Amino acid sequence: YTINGTVRSAVYHMAQNLMAELMAQEGCFLSKIAYRKKDSSCKNTLCVADFDGSGKETLVQSSRIVVAPQWNRDVYCPMLLCSEFREKNVCLVAFDMHGRKRAMLDIDGTTVGVSYSSTESRLHQVVYCHSGSLWRYSYDKNRNKGVHTLIVKESAPCASPNLADSGNVFYCCQGKIKEYHADTKKTTTLIAEGYCVGPSYNQKNNSIVYT
Repeated sequence: YTINGTVRSAVYHMAQNLMAELMAQEGCFLSKIAYRKKDSSCKNTLCVADFDGSGKETLVQSSRIVVAPQWNRDVYCPMLLCSEFREKNVCLVAFDMHGRKRAMLDIDGTTVGVSYSSTESRLHQVVYCHSGSLWRYSYDKNRNKGVHTLIVKESAPCASPNLADSGNVFYCCQGKIKEYHADTKKTTTLIAEGYCVGPSYNQKNNSIVYT
């Protein structure tokens, strides 16, 4: 018996179910890794692989530069978001698992770095970096329209936003790891020693990894 046509996929599903039964927690076996590579023909390729690096598949090839792939955190309707360099700006685009592209944020300036709220969260928000500042996107049901709100503007560019279910945002700026607090609308420095970038927040155990 196979799922999605491969024995490997069936084994991963079995391992995921065993982990849930034996350890009472979710495993990583159904996780996917997305990354970008550049081949000898100078095409930019977005690839997707299984949690252990096997089963690599090419999602899309583009003559344009695409960077910073990020999942939308929806396991039922997964999309891969990335920044695409165009002639006049750097816009945020999304690809579904069939490689179909749609522009998500195509405005003047540079949009690099995005983080979705999790499917378990009630926030239904997106945080992104635009021209060095942090912005939050949410949908206003009363006005029936999306709302973009500036939440953090510093003297230096912000990068690598991570949206927590609390509404707080972890990011880096000037080599420091910082946190924006949604309730007070203030920021605090979490890690100031050395030059630190690329934070990644884990909602399950409330921890951050960084470079």
